[in-house]
Amino acid sequence: MTSAPDLFAEARDTLTVPDVWRILGYEGGPRKSCRSPFHEDRTPSFSIFDDGRAWKDHSTGEGGDVIEFLKTAL
Repeated sequence: MTSAPDLFAEARDTLTVPDVWRILGYEGGPRKSCRSPFHEDRTPSFSIFDDGRAWKDHSTGEGGDVIEFLKTAL
């Protein structure tokens, strides 16, 4: 019996937050300091770090890895 692949682990290994940002068609550029794709942001309060593997929305306190980004987006 073979085990099923861990799709979340595979996504974490192969996708970055900027990848998912572009796939979802968000405007602007995902950077170390940018505007949030999840709400109107007058000043940049969103950060992508750890080589694109993590994010933090400083205005809401939310953050996490690429899976949390996708979860928040959807």
